Amino acid sequence: MIPPQWNELTATQQSEFLSGGVKLENWYHNDTATHLRKFTFNDVEEMISNAKKKMQGVSYGNTDTWLYDALDSCPVTGKTVAVMGSILPWYESIVLANGGQPTAIDYNQTYYDHPDIKQITIDDYWKNPYQFDCAFSISSFEHDGLGRYGDPINPNGDIRAMKEMKKIIKKDGLLYLAVPTGIDKIVWNAHRVYGNIRFPLLFDQWEIVGTVGIEDHLLNNDFGISGVYQPIIVLKNI
Repeated sequence: MIPPQWNELTATQQSEFLSGGVKLENWYHNDTATHLRKFTFNDVEEMISNAKKKMQGVSYGNTDTWLYDALDSCPVTGKTVAVMGSILPWYESIVLANGGQPTAIDYNQTYYDHPDIKQITIDDYWKNPYQFDCAFSISSFEHDGLGRYGDPINPNGDIRAMKEMKKIIKKDGLLYLAVPTGIDKIVWNAHRVYGNIRFPLLFDQWEIVGTVGIEDHLLNNDFGISGVYQPIIVLKNI
């Protein structure tokens, strides 16, 4: 299904997306999967090697560095870790480099040819749900409900995803979360940006264990449409 343009949404949907004073910008994408994403064993092994060296893997600014710092404080050694919204096995590789056991969960099917990475679609997961010790959601939930990756349109898809994580993660388990941060806006249909309006909605019924890279004054900064400023927030499922 081709993701809709902003002007193709209903007036009600538009109003809900902008609720509370969220601003609007346009940056349209169609990243619905048309083929199986494949990564070889050697691809994954190279990523694991890079993660052990604490190298940067994807273009989210300092997010990976901040994640390494968070994992030093809140390790995943010996724990099962759900990696949400996986389009390449980089964060699964960080889990493996830190002694964890990753499972990639995404709307679309992936193929990572590595015995230490489990893979499942979100639809298949809910047919036979089970809980993880903790989870990563790095630059993932801000996309939920925008249709960019073939997901259904839902103005509160990100909030729904956070509520679902309370079922996916065991009680007292941790969620390592990163989303674009700054003045609240929706960049249709690329992502949301979170500031003083929408951040509190994400954290409802979660306990903030720690943050790395976040500065309160930056919640009021406008970083444009890129969404590159993504600090790490560690949350406990209470």
